Amino acid sequence: MRLIFYILLFTSFNVFSNSTDSLFTIGNNYYENEFYEKAIESYLSVDSTEHAHALYHNIGNCYYQTGDIASSILFYERALLLKNDLQTKENLLLAKKRIQEIESFPTLFLIQWWNSIAQFSNTTFWLIFTCISVWISCFSLFLFLENRHKGTFNLFLTAIVFTILLILISQRSNYLSKKTYAIVMKKTSLVSNTSEIKSKQIITPGNKVEIIKCQGEISLVMLSNGEVGLVRRSDIEEL
Repeated sequence: MRLIFYILLFTSFNVFSNSTDSLFTIGNNYYENEFYEKAIESYLSVDSTEHAHALYHNIGNCYYQTGDIASSILFYERALLLKNDLQTKENLLLAKKRIQEIESFPTLFLIQWWNSIAQFSNTTFWLIFTCISVWISCFSLFLFLENRHKGTFNLFLTAIVFTILLILISQRSNYLSKKTYAIVMKKTSLVSNTSEIKSKQIITPGNKVEIIKCQGEISLVMLSNGEVGLVRRSDIEEL
């Protein structure tokens, strides 16, 4: 049963034309025949923004099968930036089990809940709802000033509360969307400064880091455990 699940989990997405000339179809054929390197070449040659999630997902599958776990995690993460897909999430979890992952810094439940709401959609979505809520607030205030009814006043207060809430969600969504992450592609050292010889921590390939600042060949990053330090820019790949 686990074998069947494994096979299904790493079945490539096929969302393109069935034409034999399609690079995506060629890539799928290579994948099914276990020519993973050739499949990667075919997938990377496909120029499609519309189906980028499927491409990244399949490339991640190929890298997983070749044993390049860091690259597979990189492409699964890129796929998830485009679409919150359950199958891609499951593949990512399987890939992470094969690396020495840094233990994440525990996050309060309320912060996780707040972030999940903010990341439910993009900032533009929340800003549109905020504008609608502002308009409803103004309209309900106008109605209250006209008739002085308690019901319209309660409507106005409710609209104001929702507007404030949506503003906060929009700000959080904008803040989270501006964060830049990367995957460590090869074993690297985290140091406090460029002149320091002794490393604070060794980071193994496949770990995800947040890029705080880049300067030349050095990047200031934050690990999932909250530790901050410098790494070589060539050792990480931005999502």
